[in-house]
Amino acid sequence: MADRPPNPDELEFVVSADATGIDVVRRESYDLYTAAGHEHLPLVVFVHGPVPSDATRPRDWPVYRGYGAIAAQVGAASAVLDLDYPDPRSPSAPEAQLRDLVAAVRAEKQVDQERVVIWAFSGGARLVGRWLEEPPPWIAGVALTYPVVPSVRRVIAPIVVTRVELEHPDVQASLDALLAGTDRVELIDVPGGRHGFDMLDHNDQSRRAVNAALDSVRRLLVA
Repeated sequence: MADRPPNPDELEFVVSADATGIDVVRRESYDLYTAAGHEHLPLVVFVHGPVPSDATRPRDWPVYRGYGAIAAQVGAASAVLDLDYPDPRSPSAPEAQLRDLVAAVRAEKQVDQERVVIWAFSGGARLVGRWLEEPPPWIAGVALTYPVVPSVRRVIAPIVVTRVELEHPDVQASLDALLAGTDRVELIDVPGGRHGFDMLDHNDQSRRAVNAALDSVRRLLVA
């Protein structure tokens, strides 16, 4: 019998994420990470892809706990969401939930609600098309990591895209079509990287890509 592939909750984040001095508050459908004692912080919202309803929730995976911590380390508040998103073919309900959760996080007292970056991973990118096409004034930009992108008419928001060399051809073709429609993009390439590189490929290329994306997101927040 073939070995069982590891579950995401068993895979470590490729970047060392020291949570010293970081407060983590658990709400019903998200975890909020902030540097202890700080308020009026710009916000990064992490959006996961489809996950079976009976799986360990993404906010408890090491990769997302790591992203939450490193974003807080560079002076942002960060929210790791817990979306009810089991089926990538049915994005309408999680899209509505996402909008509600972003509104709830923006209302947190530690958060500057006028400076927000939405950072979506894999099929989570399917939920952010509205913000790509018609970003409200409080959206500083959208980050996409190995994204399975939605079909959009145009991309107006500034975007940071991390793409992997070993992406599925259909996913890459959709991403290429999206990128062709904008000149407001910063591209971060991961040579030899796989979909999920940030928990699968523990090497310098992966660490550089994560840190480069974080730096780009931070610049969007302070621009």
